[in-house]
Amino acid sequence: MHTSSDRNAPDIRKVAQVELARIFGDIPDGQDDRWRVKPVTSREFFETFIGEPLFPKQQELCDALLGGDPLVWDETFDEADCFWGKGSGKDLTVAKIMAYIVYRLLCLHDPQAFLGVGKGDQIDLVNVCVNAKLAKDVFFKKLKVTIRNTVNPKTKKNWFEERGTNLKEGKGIQSTEIRFPLGITCHSLNSESYSGEGMSILFGVMDEVGSFPIVEGMKLYKAIRSSIKSRFPKLGKLVLLSYKYHENDLMMIQYRAGKKDPKTFTSKGATWEIRLNISREDLAGEYVRDPENARRVYECEGESSEEGYIRRKEAITAIIGKGHENPIVGGHTTVRNINSLVFHDWFRGAENRVYVAHVDLALGKTTKRGDAAGFMLAHPAAMFTSLDQGAVDELHRLGIDASANMDSEPEAPVKGIEIDLALQIVAPSGGEIIFGDIRNLIYTLKERLGFNLAFVSYDGFESKDSVQQIQSHGIACDKVSVDTSLVPYDTLKSLLYQGLFKGYHHPTLIRELWELLERNGKIDHPEYSYRRQEEEGINRGSKDVADCAAAIASKIVPDIPLQPGVFFGSM
Repeated sequence: MHTSSDRNAPDIRKVAQVELARIFGDIPDGQDDRWRVKPVTSREFFETFIGEPLFPKQQELCDALLGGDPLVWDETFDEADCFWGKGSGKDLTVAKIMAYIVYRLLCLHDPQAFLGVGKGDQIDLVNVCVNAKLAKDVFFKKLKVTIRNTVNPKTKKNWFEERGTNLKEGKGIQSTEIRFPLGITCHSLNSESYSGEGMSILFGVMDEVGSFPIVEGMKLYKAIRSSIKSRFPKLGKLVLLSYKYHENDLMMIQYRAGKKDPKTFTSKGATWEIRLNISREDLAGEYVRDPENARRVYECEGESSEEGYIRRKEAITAIIGKGHENPIVGGHTTVRNINSLVFHDWFRGAENRVYVAHVDLALGKTTKRGDAAGFMLAHPAAMFTSLDQGAVDELHRLGIDASANMDSEPEAPVKGIEIDLALQIVAPSGGEIIFGDIRNLIYTLKERLGFNLAFVSYDGFESKDSVQQIQSHGIACDKVSVDTSLVPYDTLKSLLYQGLFKGYHHPTLIRELWELLERNGKIDHPEYSYRRQEEEGINRGSKDVADCAAAIASKIVPDIPLQPGVFFGSM
């Protein structure tokens, strides 16, 4: 029998529940049965649980991915591409965001049901670096420290341990992963031994994207994105982070594409704009040592390239397009139908000049999108060299001592090259490049327009028939390859650096020269080109017109006279 005092006594169990709710922030029954704990906002989590808030642009990234309401999983963006300078705290930012995502998931009664996957399914959060050392020694260390430093401000104990996580090495923390309750795991992976296939990736990060080889990196990007979309089509998130490695790196390509995608959040900032406890003055020494490299690394700007074959980009734009006019009415540099070309009346061969042409043939069909042929007509011309110390240093790499000509005109001119006509020839939609049309262009140049063609060359691809037919028209013609040695391109580069290769403005030629790479003793184009994607809608790199320039440079310099019968100034 209960006394009056017994009936007035507090219910111990309810008191305990209220106290626990106060400590853990539990949501009272009936308000939202999905949440056992009401999560705090990301800003409060970073400030009070980790004790270190994000800087404004870092927080902006977090808000773009997760939104401001901790009870709602924001669907505005499914990808974030962040072009942030070196030292801007990319790894620590990602570690904090990853810790917050796990925190929110553990605040749920059933995170799998909330995310719309099967009961008991795994939920994976992954960070992928280019190599195992970077993954383990940089990101994973920061993630472990962040998780271990996450303290419940009310109990002063580790929040994750209170929720059942074993933070001991070899237990909940393995060599490359941290295991949490409810099937949630954070992984630190690398591209060398990527093991993400088969994972249920909710949140993925590609770290230092610019350092990934483009083809392998693109495959990895597609694999991670596919894994996210197949498991969490509305709620999954992918983040790309990097500073600028070179002019056409994977991050540059993805960032440019992301700016056009309404579902992709893009962010760009110099190191000191992202991480406000560092200033540009702190990096002044780096700018003194190598200003272009410092701009690239810390500001994600500049024209220097770690991989570029032609390092002095200004040598390209300084002379391609200066003082020359496009001979084609309409200023076309790319053509689908050669027979439709109309030339200006002034475009005629000079009697006292010798001309050469080169054709870089393509497959001739649209089976390979972006495949194109190149054509160039040019002549040798007397020119004076133009050099500065940078050009002299680069020429020295090629074994050419040009220091005597620096900052002063030589007493006599030397042989240079002027472009008369340059074309990128692409197949019409649903059609193919007609090799016969290219031959007819050559005949027109010689027979109707009066160009004294001393020599025409073709690359080796499917050129035997064309070579024979041109020879039958009384024009010297043979195969010339620019792929068997570096000599053709080294010759072209030396001419560019000395101001001895000139032509009218040609966006395709400029882009191709700009993007050239040296790989395994050969000159190549990048697999992907963000510039070509913007200009032509094709993401594959090319070097069709550049190959023509290199072939002509290698032929004119040693073999072709300045005028009929006059040989001089060969370099």
